[in-house]
Amino acid sequence: MKSNQFALFLLVAAFSWLTGCQPFSKELKPGPWLGTIVFDSADQVPFNFDVTFDSTGSPVLTVRNADERIAVNEVRFDGDTLEWRMPVFQSVFRAGFRSKGLMGWYHLKGIGQGPAYRFSAVSDQTLRFPHLTAKAEVDFGGRWQITENGGQPDALTLIGEFVQEGNRLTGTVLSPFGDYRYLEGVVSGRNVAFSGFDGSHAVVFQARVADDGSITEGRFAGSAQWKSRWTAVRNDSARLPEQSTLVRIKPGATLPDFVLSDLEGNSVSLADERFSGKVVVVQASGTWCPNCMDEARLFGELYKEYGPRGLEVVSLFFESDNFQESAERIRRFASHTDAGFTLLWAGKRGSQRRDSIFHMVEGRMAFPTTLYIDRKGTPRFVETGFSGPGTGSHYQKTVEDTRHKLEWLLSGE
Repeated sequence: MKSNQFALFLLVAAFSWLTGCQPFSKELKPGPWLGTIVFDSADQVPFNFDVTFDSTGSPVLTVRNADERIAVNEVRFDGDTLEWRMPVFQSVFRAGFRSKGLMGWYHLKGIGQGPAYRFSAVSDQTLRFPHLTAKAEVDFGGRWQITENGGQPDALTLIGEFVQEGNRLTGTVLSPFGDYRYLEGVVSGRNVAFSGFDGSHAVVFQARVADDGSITEGRFAGSAQWKSRWTAVRNDSARLPEQSTLVRIKPGATLPDFVLSDLEGNSVSLADERFSGKVVVVQASGTWCPNCMDEARLFGELYKEYGPRGLEVVSLFFESDNFQESAERIRRFASHTDAGFTLLWAGKRGSQRRDSIFHMVEGRMAFPTTLYIDRKGTPRFVETGFSGPGTGSHYQKTVEDTRHKLEWLLSGE
């Protein structure tokens, strides 16, 4: 079945569930489920989750992406509606019970806070792409050089790394500014499809491998608006650009001169005594950013280890113009990532606000962007993007490089 045919199938199924459903039931069946977030008639994101019950009888959902497991404990019944909130982020699902499963809405930024997409789920389904079940005719495992929007002003080179076992496909896609985290999918005939969902990003890639082994008509979707085309060729030597070609510290750079509020409303500046004579890492972050989540978890561990030796970490969160609303989001983010360092509200999300604070950096910044400052108050290193644990060896290299920088700066050399 082709992708557009499958999209039509989903819409017809959704309509039949809504118009021909049996009475509501609060029975949430334990075991595997397949959820689907519907952006539009062309693109949907499937993801797997399991339902279990704790010792009190309360439901626990576990979202599965390849080797990643996301435990969802904020699950409740609201009348005849099941509602659950994803960890770290603001996204909320609300769905009613139907004879064949669940039907409702996925609220990306929280209820009443932005776009909502149709959502459905069926129980006892382990296949992420149940319409793609043919025997694999190609081996998609290995390293791919991907070109997104080739020939366009926003063209970008990405790298895909995948492992194929039978029909099952796992891996990730790396970009110069981060990664697409844990992806899982299938190879069916010459068709390839893989997706990922972490509570913020819901993404799906689809393609067909040509006879010469290349991909010429790949599709990507991350929302109803965030879509692109991609091509790919095998390339074991493909590399992403070096960080120095993306961002640099300007000659004669000075410290960021911000005065921002912490979560209690107190003003904080790098000129404060607590930062004097210390190595300071300043991050441009956001509670809506999955790569920022992965970075926060790493620096939460590093801060515990290196804090006694003179490390301070200051994370600037670019959220909204509303302090109370932003502070609540930041507290939630911190509680789920164990970010025990300094957290500041930097105002509204956007590159203009970020660039004005990180005025000593030139180049193409992304979220996160991380600035390393030595004990004398001199900016020494800057990095943009973050390769998280879903990238395997790349993440290990990121950890090693980060430790090396911190050790060198803390030594005062």
